[in-house]
Amino acid sequence: MMNAKATNIPLRICKLIIKLCFIFIVFITLACQEIVDLEVETSAPLLVVDGLITTERKQHEVRLGQTADYGLKEYPPATNAFVTISDENNTFQMSEISDGVYITDDSIAGEVGKVYTLRIAWSGNVYQAMDTLPEVTDFEPIFFGEGFPNEDFEFRRHQFGFSEANRWEQWVTRTEPLPGNVNPSSLGQQIGVSFDIDNGYVFNWFTHPKIEVSGVFQFEETHFYGFRGGNRVAQRKFSLSDQHYAFWRTVFLETEWRGSLFDTEPTNVITNVSNGAVGFFGASAVIEKTWMLN
Repeated sequence: MMNAKATNIPLRICKLIIKLCFIFIVFITLACQEIVDLEVETSAPLLVVDGLITTERKQHEVRLGQTADYGLKEYPPATNAFVTISDENNTFQMSEISDGVYITDDSIAGEVGKVYTLRIAWSGNVYQAMDTLPEVTDFEPIFFGEGFPNEDFEFRRHQFGFSEANRWEQWVTRTEPLPGNVNPSSLGQQIGVSFDIDNGYVFNWFTHPKIEVSGVFQFEETHFYGFRGGNRVAQRKFSLSDQHYAFWRTVFLETEWRGSLFDTEPTNVITNVSNGAVGFFGASAVIEKTWMLN
């Protein structure tokens, strides 16, 4: 009977074999690459509408653009359109002040309870959108805490579990350029926050009437600090009709609320514009409160 004797392979030989195997795998992987030119179907451009009338007496704005095929970096404006906004009694014609940007005159203010209709004649087609202007409830101004080195402000882009849906806007400005120590926290600037050294911070956020699982884990709160006496704060609250809020909700479900385990199935963003256009025309009541930080 013969005895088998184990053979020990030197460690350096084992490492060499592993390296050769790795090089072989990489070579095979690279050799299997194939460039594929995808055929992307083109389609006729759709009209894109972004418009709002509010209870403020000012020039109200409607922006018109066009969809574009995949790969294009710019979306062309929709120019030379005939645009009007009307209520039950009056029709206001809008003027194009730049490519795709249309405004009313500055004497118009929306009224709560009225239905506003946007009509657009462009490129041989007629489009229409309607929204009822809902009332807006009063609010307590946001709290500025005693932070370091000065007062701070806690910002969260989406806030859930409120009694109604609203859009909010807040400016923090001063009569002279903001000092350099007005900075965001280590979390960095968030979606909905912009900064202009001459005008200060602009915050945009939404309050939602229920908990949205796909959105509640997406945004952490951010502390913006360094505000001091002399900073002027202007906080504005916008009312949203049911269909207006539904539009924003589907926008968020397809954009800001993606990237977690709770993503919903992709769907088209809703619109209130007829004839195959996309976007939304809304009507909102606005309350604004201003104060100076001490």
